[in-house]
Amino acid sequence: MTADRTYVRSIEVRSDWAATAHLDAIGDEILWCADQIRSMRPRFVPRGDYSRHTDADLEEQLDRHRLRLLDEMRR
Repeated sequence: MTADRTYVRSIEVRSDWAATAHLDAIGDEILWCADQIRSMRPRFVPRGDYSRHTDADLEEQLDRHRLRLLDEMRR
């Protein structure tokens, strides 16, 4: 199984195993792999209280931050 932070990209199952394995075992393996991938996601902890900001405000701040990072990379 391959995945990124957002999506499962592909699942590959050996045909000999799929032909002999119980269907529940295949499903369990897929779920186990997905849990392993999820466990590798970084944990982000906010350093402040953002409850006073709207989602639009936060998205705008994030966009400005991304642009600043891109500008710094170009230098």
